[in-house]
Amino acid sequence: MKPKEKIYLSLSIFLLSVFLLIFFIFSLFQGIKKQSQNLLTLRQKMVEKEAELKNIQNLKSTEKEINPALEKVEKIFFNEEAPIDFINFLERISQDCQISIEKISPILPQKKATSTLSEVDFQIAGVSTFKNAVCFLEKLEFGPYLIQISNLNLSKLTEEELKAKNFQGFSLNDVKLNIVFRVYTK
Repeated sequence: MKPKEKIYLSLSIFLLSVFLLIFFIFSLFQGIKKQSQNLLTLRQKMVEKEAELKNIQNLKSTEKEINPALEKVEKIFFNEEAPIDFINFLERISQDCQISIEKISPILPQKKATSTLSEVDFQIAGVSTFKNAVCFLEKLEFGPYLIQISNLNLSKLTEEELKAKNFQGFSLNDVKLNIVFRVYTK
């Protein structure tokens, strides 16, 4: 072989080797690029999952904080099927405020209200001093049940009423108390 042919052959082998090397490096970089994109996608998914996990943990801790409040909200509704607790509550606060209760009775509904909550109306009639009547109303309002007072009548006892048997032991300064209120039920 002539030296010129040897140079061409060497040059062509060299160029072919360079092209193969460039092709190999290019395909290697393409694989690295694809793997790095996959890695970034996986990292992004991992960050999203960590955020979801943190949100779930926050919800669980919030649930623990909210549950006592939800239980309190549940307790403010009167259990219509077991009214004994509610009537005991009324009797207890009437004794605490020294009110002589004549009558505690549910009132049959005349029309069904458009409210989304179910309710029961009650009427209480009794006798006490004005101060004790106010005490009773405050305890009724701030009690553990959801109550709406619809009608309140206070009137002083008359001399004629004091002569009646059921008003003995009271004075002209005492008042008759008649309250109609609505209790929201479960």
